[in-house]
This record gives sequence, structure tokens and C-alpha cells, in this order.
Amino acid sequence: MAFNLKPQKVSALQVQSGSDENIYFRLPLHLNAAPFTPENILVLWDTSLSMKAYHVQYLAWLIAVRREFPAANIRVQLFSTDNQQPVNLTTSVDAVKSFASGIVYDGASDLNNIKGLVASKEVANEQVASAQDSTLLLFSDATHSVGLLDLQGVSAPVYAVYPDARTSNMLLLETLAAKGNLTRVNNLSVNEFFSVLDDVDVKSKSNNILVKRRFDTKNPIEILGALSKDDLPSSLVVNIDGETKEFLVTDGNLLEGKSIQYQWATNKIQPLLINPQQHKQAIIDAGMKHSIVTPYTSLLVLENLDDYVEFGVKPPALFDPDNEYDELRAEHVAQESKAKRKTREELLVAWKQRVAWYEDPVAFNQQFLKEKKARESSALDEVMVTGARASASTGDSVEEVVVQNLGDFDGGIKVVAWNPDTPYMKAIRAAPIEKAYITYLQQRNEYVANMSFYMDVAKYFFDNKQSEIAYKILSNISELMPEKMLAQRLVAYTLIEYQQWEPALLYLNFVNEIVPYEATSKRDLAVLLERMATSETPGLIAQSANYYWQSILLDDSFQHDLAITTIGELNNLIQVWNVDPNSISGFDQRFISAMEFDLRVVISWTNDQADMDLHLHEPDKTEVYYGNRYSKSGAWLPFDNTSGFGPEEYLLKSAGKGIYKVAADFYSNSSVETFGPVTVHVDIYRNYGRKNQVHKATTVRLDNEKDASDLAEITVH
Repeated sequence: MAFNLKPQKVSALQVQSGSDENIYFRLPLHLNAAPFTPENILVLWDTSLSMKAYHVQYLAWLIAVRREFPAANIRVQLFSTDNQQPVNLTTSVDAVKSFASGIVYDGASDLNNIKGLVASKEVANEQVASAQDSTLLLFSDATHSVGLLDLQGVSAPVYAVYPDARTSNMLLLETLAAKGNLTRVNNLSVNEFFSVLDDVDVKSKSNNILVKRRFDTKNPIEILGALSKDDLPSSLVVNIDGETKEFLVTDGNLLEGKSIQYQWATNKIQPLLINPQQHKQAIIDAGMKHSIVTPYTSLLVLENLDDYVEFGVKPPALFDPDNEYDELRAEHVAQESKAKRKTREELLVAWKQRVAWYEDPVAFNQQFLKEKKARESSALDEVMVTGARASASTGDSVEEVVVQNLGDFDGGIKVVAWNPDTPYMKAIRAAPIEKAYITYLQQRNEYVANMSFYMDVAKYFFDNKQSEIAYKILSNISELMPEKMLAQRLVAYTLIEYQQWEPALLYLNFVNEIVPYEATSKRDLAVLLERMATSETPGLIAQSANYYWQSILLDDSFQHDLAITTIGELNNLIQVWNVDPNSISGFDQRFISAMEFDLRVVISWTNDQADMDLHLHEPDKTEVYYGNRYSKSGAWLPFDNTSGFGPEEYLLKSAGKGIYKVAADFYSNSSVETFGPVTVHVDIYRNYGRKNQVHKATTVRLDNEKDASDLAEITVH
């Protein structure tokens, strides 16, 4: 193995034995950095909400740059959910301070916004051309909180300044700064920061040699390598600026521990994180092999052979002295396959029950209500009505709900306007619309960590046709909790309500990537893609159909409630969009059964520990809900979903004239820890399953148990 390098000095070679029977080595290199004076500097300043706390420190850094390089042309580009136009700064420090005083920190951090400015590619516009002629200075913690990260192709040198190692995405920062430099914001040694290392050119027959860029250390470069023990001893030849030095890698003087293997594997994964979705399998493979936590892997504590068999992990000899793993794993897989076939048949039986009800809903319901009245025991009722919550209700009439502030929509659907009676909304509504954003920023000081605050204010701006501001405000929810799927779904559901398809897709794709095993994540994507589809986008319909089917296969709920609901939605897609069932991968066509409904209402929610209930008040004052799921009109509420993210749905094949009122109730919450409100997403359909199908969505929040909300009225003429 030969290396062509230009370092000043080479330190001692370090060698360790790995857990995978390979040998891992590390060779630190002492390179002197050559400072340079940048002529043009483009500052990419992350102004997402989480960066607000570091404003003073970053201002001090920019002032230090201005003073150190008075002749440099400095431009600043602010970004959060969007890219703002670059601003040219004069040579005056006062001008820097004046500019910084007007910075507003708001919204989530979308690092994908900087991709076009730091990627080495064909120049597409003047802004990109100017950026590529500049020294790029990044002010960010690199916490990406809008959808999936894709910085593939970023190769221009980046000089990154981060606020705090405890809160920053250090692996991503190190990757971005690999050809530039990286330092913490409290290090004001600006003159030493802008420097260039000599090129390190590594040539080897092995694919397991890595060159690691290190920061704030006397060893800015390390060579890391992995060798099979069968290849030992192995000669390592390093060329240092024309001078050759040879090392012999052997297992004769091994250091204790596995730190070099861990460092090698971590750095193998690190560059893949700029586009984790594209490199997902490679990240998983490396994480599993070397026991590294990644976005797709976590640590498992496997205490015995049964644990290894269950999770499909090959055990070390200590846990499998008799070499039983392969046989036991094959048995386990066979049992899982058998269980899945059994579940499929149970699901088919449940679906056939819906088909039977659909043939004559009124007669079906009348027979059920007659038998219910004759039964003597509520316990028997629980057995007959699978999954129903115990209730003494008999469906008697309830007080009529008075609904105000309704907006008119096609299909006779009127959605109740969301009008929270909170101090901050009173202040914002009282302000002229042109000053509403400033009022929001003033109110934010008191409610900065309150998710309800951002949701309420965002809906206000959406309602007032200021979508860009609304989206930025709403995205603060994901910025506050980037790793909480509850927050991601809350943002997505609200965006869907206002037909903001593309950003909603970003969030739901992210949820699906993080929790691909959740049936709800697939169904959410399927519903959204169907909403986005047009006759000119058949690809979206195909994706939607496959996501519906994947969701059905993943559902493991006791009642199969999510799967049954989703089967109905997939049948609707097939019927309305003329989808060929054979085009759906693995689809079991025994589930095909076309159905049409005058009225369908379905709710989903964001907290899987919450129990939300759908209530429908029919024109004759009958209330259809978990305690009275069948009505004389032929309506049916098939399931009372007491866990998971829903859904619950109301189905009415033939709707009589009158007004139908929709409400939701927060029945209970079993979560030990609550991350803000439970958001309920409501879909209302007229003529469901027909070519003239009409749909309207809305999103509301319920803060506490026993809270209720009137959602909509549907008028049938």
C-alpha cells in the first residue's frame, strides 16, 4: 500500500484488534495549515428559532471577521425554512451591527436550502456563481428539522462555526467542513481559522483506508485503516513531500481496546449522513456490524440466544455454543410467516363483515338494534360489538350544537373556523394584518416553547392568505422537537388542511423514514399522495396505492381497525382512479369490493397514547359515537379506536336530508409524558367512491382530557 502525502511530520502508527477479527490501525499526521486572506466571504447564517440564543456570539464572530479582513467583500445570506436574498456588508463594523440588529430568528432549519450554494456543479444562476467564487462561512448547529436531509454533491470547502457541541450535529458539521475548517463560536481566532491544509492523496489496493479530517488539534489529519489478519504483516508506505517512510502493520504489539475500530467505522458512516435516505442500507450495515448508533440503528441488549433469534442477530459463540442459531432462526421465521397468513385470513373475515353490512345498511342496523334491545347484559354487548367501550348510552338525543363562523365549501360541507380564545390570539387579531407578524414575535417571548401557540398563530396567517409566513411559524414545532414524530405529524396535518402539499410531503416522508414499521406512517403518505394526484400524475396514484397496501400489511392492532379502514380507502382509490389491481405489489385481490357513500367522516390524531372519539349528530338528533355505533339511518361507526393514531370513521351509504354535525372528544390520555396538545385531523367526504367525490380537511387541537370540539356541519339537500 503506497500513500502520496505532503505532511510536515508523521507520528507513530497505532494498531488494535477489532471485534470482527480484523486489524485496525491509525496514523496521525502533523500538517501545518497555511493561512489565507479571503477576498470574498459568503456567510450562510442559520436564523432558525433554536439559533436565537447565540445571536450575540455570532455577531461577535462576524465583527471579528470584518476587522481581520477589512478589504474582503462580505455578503450574508440568512436561511431557515427559506433562503433570503444576500446582503452586502460595507467595511464598517457599525454596518455589521446595524444589519445584525434586524435579524429575526424564526422557523425550522432547512439545511437543504444551502445545497445549491455549496455544491460543486454547473453554475445555474448569478447567485450560485457568486457563491462558488466565495469563501463559505456557515453559522449553524446543523440541526436539520424539515423533512429528509439531502446534501449529496456538497464538495466546496465550508468553514463552519457551531454554537455548542452538546446541541450541534457534529458528525454532519465535520463532514461539511472536511475541506475547510470547523470551530466553536466562542473561539475568535479568526486569522488562524481561514487556512488550507496540503492535499492528502491516498492510494491503496484496499478499499478500507480512510483519511479523517480533525479539528482544533495538532493532528489535523489521520489515516485510518482496516486489514484482515490474513494479510498480516503488511507494509504501509507513506510519501511525505518526496520523503518516503515505511511502517509495518502486524499484530505483535497491539494496543488494548476497540477505539480505533469504532473511529474507523464512525468515519466510514459519516460522509453518508449528508443524504441518509440514499445510503440507508450502507448505514444500517455498518451500524449493525460495528455496534454504532445511527439514524437507523439503536443498541439492543441481547441477554440470551432467544433474544438473538428474535431480532435476527448472529450471536457470538458464547451465546451459541451448540451452533443452534441458524436452525432456531429458520423456525422463528416460519412461525412469523404462519402468523402473518393467519392475520391475513382474520383480516379478510373482518372485511367481509363490512361488505355484508354494505349490502343493506339499514336492515343490518335495524337487526342489530333489535338484538341489542333484547339483550339483558351489557357484558354480552361488549362481546357482540368488538372493541366497543362500555357505555350506558342508548343514543338518545342531545342538545343541539350552535355553530358559528362557518365557511362555505362544496358538497354542503361547512368547517367550524378554528378560533382559540387565548391571550396571544386576542392580541394578534387586534393588530392590523400588516403588523400581525410583529405582534406574533412580541407574544412569542412568553410562549416560545408552546406548540399550541405556533399552531394557532400559523392557522391565523394561513386563513389570511399569508402562506409563507404561516409555514415558517408552523415549522417552529418541528424545530423545537425534531426527533418527536408527534411534532412532525402535527405540522404535516396542518399543512394538508391548507393544501400545502409539498412541505407536508417533506414531513410525512421523514416520519416514514424514521418509523417505517408504523402502519400509520404509510397510510398518511398514501392519503396525501392521493390528494396531490391529478390525471397527469399517474405516478402519484401508483405510489399511493402501494403505500395503502403496505399500511394494511403492517397493521397489527387487535381489531384490525386501521387495516379495515385502509382497505376501504384503497378500494376507493382503485374505483375513482381506475387503478389496475395487478399493478399493486403483492396485493390480495380478495379484498376488492367497491363501495360508495353519500357521507364519510374520518379522524386521525398525533398521539398514540390518546383516546379520541368521533361523534356524529344526525338530523333526527341521533348521536353516533362509541356508545351507539349503529343508527336507524344505516350509518355505522365500525370501530372505537382506543389506542394508536386512529382512525375512527363514520359511514353513511344513503344520507337523508338535513344537517349532520361532526364533533371530536378527548376521552383519555395514557401517556406518562405529553408533548403538547393532541392534534385531530378530520377528513370529510361527500359522494365517497364516486367520480364527483368532494373532500374537505381540517385540523384542531385538544389540550386536555374531556375537551370537545365541534368540527363541521354537512348539509344534505
